[in-house]
Amino acid sequence: MGLRMLQPNELFAGKGFPPGYTFNIGNKSDQIRRVGNSVPPQFAEQLARANLPKLCVPEHMNKYHSKAN
Repeated sequence: MGLRMLQPNELFAGKGFPPGYTFNIGNKSDQIRRVGNSVPPQFAEQLARANLPKLCVPEHMNKYHSKAN
């Protein structure tokens, strides 16, 4: 049995992007490259909180976290 490569949507999910995130631009290689060059949403959020706390509007924060957290 051969190895199965992860699909772009699986790679984005593994990096923390929310379900339904639009990633289907370009061909499969382009999509995989975008995953590799992306910044996980949770990391970007923490960078903004640390560097620009006055611009962090509560209703926009934590939108990438599940309701269970």
